[in-house]
Amino acid sequence: MADAGEQLRCSACSNRFRDPKLLPCLHTFCCQCLDEAVEPANGEASLIVKCPSCDAESSLPRGGVSGLPTNLFISNLIQVVAFQDSPRINCNLCMEGSPAAARCSDCLAFLCEFCEQAHRRQRKTASHRILSVDEVKKDASESPKRFRSPSVCSSHPGEALGLFCDSCDQLICRDCTLIDHRQHRYSSVADASARHVAMLTRLIGQARTQVVGIREGLRQIEDMSQRLSDCAASVAVEICDVVDAVVTTLQEHKRSLLGDLSKIQQEKLSVLNCQKDLLQKAVDDAETSCRFAADTLREGGDIEVLSMKGPLTNRLQELVNSSLPCEPQTDDYIRFFPSDLVSVFECEEGLGVVEGSGTDPTKCKVDGDSPVIQAKQRKTNVITVVARDHLGEQRMKGGDKVDAVLQSRSGCSVQCSVADCEDGTYSLSYVPEEAGEYRLIVTINNHPIEGSPFFVHVLARRKRHTGSWQCCTFCSTGGKKDVACGCHAVMPGGYRGCGHGYPPHPGRKHWSCCGSVIYRSECNAE
Repeated sequence: MADAGEQLRCSACSNRFRDPKLLPCLHTFCCQCLDEAVEPANGEASLIVKCPSCDAESSLPRGGVSGLPTNLFISNLIQVVAFQDSPRINCNLCMEGSPAAARCSDCLAFLCEFCEQAHRRQRKTASHRILSVDEVKKDASESPKRFRSPSVCSSHPGEALGLFCDSCDQLICRDCTLIDHRQHRYSSVADASARHVAMLTRLIGQARTQVVGIREGLRQIEDMSQRLSDCAASVAVEICDVVDAVVTTLQEHKRSLLGDLSKIQQEKLSVLNCQKDLLQKAVDDAETSCRFAADTLREGGDIEVLSMKGPLTNRLQELVNSSLPCEPQTDDYIRFFPSDLVSVFECEEGLGVVEGSGTDPTKCKVDGDSPVIQAKQRKTNVITVVARDHLGEQRMKGGDKVDAVLQSRSGCSVQCSVADCEDGTYSLSYVPEEAGEYRLIVTINNHPIEGSPFFVHVLARRKRHTGSWQCCTFCSTGGKKDVACGCHAVMPGGYRGCGHGYPPHPGRKHWSCCGSVIYRSECNAE
């Protein structure tokens, strides 16, 4: 209870909470403070409320801010503090308003001495646990959840909220089960609390694991920022060395180059800082939500936990399922490409170019969308590789180290020729001697490009016919006896070739080299 003062203070008005309302982001504010934060949704008739702490926007229920769930944990804590600060507590049972001497932990009612004695004598309440006011104050100081205020049903005044409807996910009373929640699944507050506390505890663990990943992302961003600064400093030295070599004449070029360098560095740092701010905000929100949920489970009673079970579950599940860009959104690539110093004076090209983006092999692609590359046997086959930077933009200059090799299933390799087109594209050419299936491995700067290795299907080269397209050998040769035919038919009379009507003549035109009766076909002669 040492920090109860801060827990009970609304961060919007800096006063003690009045009618504390819980937002989906798990931040709590006075109902009146949230009324001032309500604004219309963009292009819609509905209203939204923006959290004064984290700026998260939430749609309001039908009842407006009043319809938001009450933070029963804070409300109970306010009553605990009020009870401890109050010099006198009146009896809740008798009409005389006598000072309370004790409190029944089962009925949650303060009792004067007379009512305490009657409470102990009645058979129905004789087994109840009754503590003196001093004992109650001590218990409340050690653990606020031991001091629970009666929670009554808003639909049935006077009826205690002792049940939890699993179908509607809300606290109900006994009368609710007979009217609005007939045939619904419900259980006692104690049973439902035990079940949902375990689930919420598991979600807290998962959310904290998510925070660990985000912190690692922040560490990587800090490291990348430092590496970027170190690299920028190194390039700045290189630029200064080149510029100082030509002294006063090149001072204007020097300022231009350093300006370009600073712009690139600032643009990249801006990206990293924006990402850093986003992740830091995510960590702060996640830790606040986890701390709030853990405090609720630790300090709140069953009713308080169940009353906030919905917002807690939604917020924690949202944290668990959140997907944030933890990898740095830019790199530390900054390069300086100096020009020929002689040309600087002759054609005013400047000292060179500062480049802030290099080739990223994982973004480079082979031209074409087909997953299988078709090639021809014993023919020169050419494919184009397109170099891209880390943003996926095509490079406008060459100079990369590109290697490619074609491997057959038997392990034989065919080295590919690489031509730099100097416009960010590279032509790869290769001549496979054998037909079949191959793998094409393409690397840029010793790293495989996207999709490598590629599947290459080499089509066999069609064998041409060497004979003549004929009706028979006798007709096509003018009656020569020493010419054979691929159909293997032999005409009597000392002929080696075929003639009409002498089997196995096919009975129609065919190729003399192999006997095939199909004009456009591959020769299968041995």
